[in-house]
Amino acid sequence: GIASASVDTTIVDEVCDVLVLGSGPAARAIASLLSAPQQGSMKVILADQNVDKVWPANYGVWQDEWQSVVDRFQAAGVPFVGGNVDNAIDRAWNVTDCYFGGSFDIPIEEQMR
Repeated sequence: GIASASVDTTIVDEVCDVLVLGSGPAARAIASLLSAPQQGSMKVILADQNVDKVWPANYGVWQDEWQSVVDRFQAAGVPFVGGNVDNAIDRAWNVTDCYFGGSFDIPIEEQMR
């Protein structure tokens, strides 16, 4: 049979400067930065039906770019919550292999390294 899904039909009448759809790391970062007092305290709404879902840390950042991320948050007065910023990178790799292809209908034979 077909499983029935429950749909939240609550009507919300809110006014905001910026509506951010999604609640992954990028969405949360932009919502935090835009709503910071140093940025003019825009009214930001973060909308996602899974906003309370734990996001697994399965992403990375180029180490030489990390300090600019830290500096941007500090300049905006947005604290990093849940840990020491200097220890946010828990593993550094001397060599990183990046493969592009093999998904989104790109044949594996056209994979680039």
